[in-house]
Amino acid sequence: MNTDAIVKKWRRLDPVPFEEISKARDFTHEAIQFLANTAISFAQKREDDSHTNCEWSRSLKAFVGNVFGEKSNICLGLNISEFKLMLLKENWTIVDEFLLKDKNLENVLSWLKNNFEIQGLESNRFTLDKHYEITARTVSEGGKFLVENEQVFQELSDYFANADLILRAYISELTNATPVRCWPHHFDIATLLNIGEEKLQSIGIGLSPGDSKNPEPYFYVTMWPYPNIEEVSFAKIPVGNWNFEGWVGTSLLASEIVKKPDEKFQCDVVVEFIDKSVKAIKDALQ
Repeated sequence: MNTDAIVKKWRRLDPVPFEEISKARDFTHEAIQFLANTAISFAQKREDDSHTNCEWSRSLKAFVGNVFGEKSNICLGLNISEFKLMLLKENWTIVDEFLLKDKNLENVLSWLKNNFEIQGLESNRFTLDKHYEITARTVSEGGKFLVENEQVFQELSDYFANADLILRAYISELTNATPVRCWPHHFDIATLLNIGEEKLQSIGIGLSPGDSKNPEPYFYVTMWPYPNIEEVSFAKIPVGNWNFEGWVGTSLLASEIVKKPDEKFQCDVVVEFIDKSVKAIKDALQ
């Protein structure tokens, strides 16, 4: 993968406290559920559940959900850096926006339902029910969205922007990759390479904003099905580490990426990690 064009658009990542990012991640994870629930309520259903996923918009600095409505000409977006919901036309022009800072669930639902009614939708069709659960529940349990450090939300936004940038570049010349999307359940942004072999059906490449095991964001490369690690020998990779607890694959922690405040260094580290990880998985299983 050629990094020259990527570096020009790379947003430098800073070593902000990862416990602060974790707080912003949890509130943002809750907020993106409004995009998912809007899709569940109004969008055309798809068997693979992809109607609930989101696409990153570089111009809006936001995740944008799938179109919905009787004419399927509107969609909902979440700008992370400014932490606001946006009602958008199909061409992604802003119709209305709503700052989430210090707002509770009732405030958000009032804004959403008012806009649904304006767009000619039956607001009582909107549901908060989902076929999955998330651990972030501050607002759903009566709390408010908090923004204690705006820089941290900007930093989280930059991680997603860089991940979208690099994943799109990686799959640009591949024919076996799925579109780069964010899935609201785990709140990761990823693509899937369809390999189609018995021992290696697919390779997933993405970014997680952090989880219960890793409080800091991390890039990952994983495989399906998971092999018996006692029967497979995986080669050492120059950057990142192998993970065999809970899932099988490689991870590159944010702390490794931000060792230098240099866009080219950061970009090159991630590119090398992805390239070498995919190669190691293919060498071991194909």
